[in-house]
Amino acid sequence: NSLLDAGKGKDTETIPRMKMSGGTGMIPDREDPLSTMYGNLKGLPEQIEAVTSMSPLTVVSAGAGTGKTQTLSQRFAWLLATDEKCTVDQILVLTFTEKAAREMHERIKETLVQWHSRSEKELSHLKNRIQRIDDAYISTIHSFAMKIIRESGLVLNIDPGASIVSKPVEELWWKTFSEI
Repeated sequence: NSLLDAGKGKDTETIPRMKMSGGTGMIPDREDPLSTMYGNLKGLPEQIEAVTSMSPLTVVSAGAGTGKTQTLSQRFAWLLATDEKCTVDQILVLTFTEKAAREMHERIKETLVQWHSRSEKELSHLKNRIQRIDDAYISTIHSFAMKIIRESGLVLNIDPGASIVSKPVEELWWKTFSEI
């Protein structure tokens, strides 16, 4: 993991202490057919690095309003655009809130549509990915954990019928636990 401090970028807010991990990004060369993809990218150098990282795992952590959604939606689109065999159900996007998951889904779809329309010939395979975007794993951490428990609970020795407790039930549990 590396801690990157970003300065002001064109048409972009200051991003204080954007933490990103995932290796180094690819540098385009003029003969590379992917060079056209770089024209689609938006953001600061650190964000572009996260989008184009060769690492199979990329974590983007930053404060509110710093461009995480844009960076992650471009990362998702980048993986699909640069690997014709990659499908939407092979990429996992986790957020903390349902609202963020819905927004991420919409931004990813918008990014894919924009990239496809700008480079239809080079990115013809994105048409299918856009049509299948609802198959993507874009959810909250809690929803994803519950999906794993429902699908693999018995193997994990966890009741597949387990659920996330409500805030009042959680508070009651902690109160009871502290009294023991």
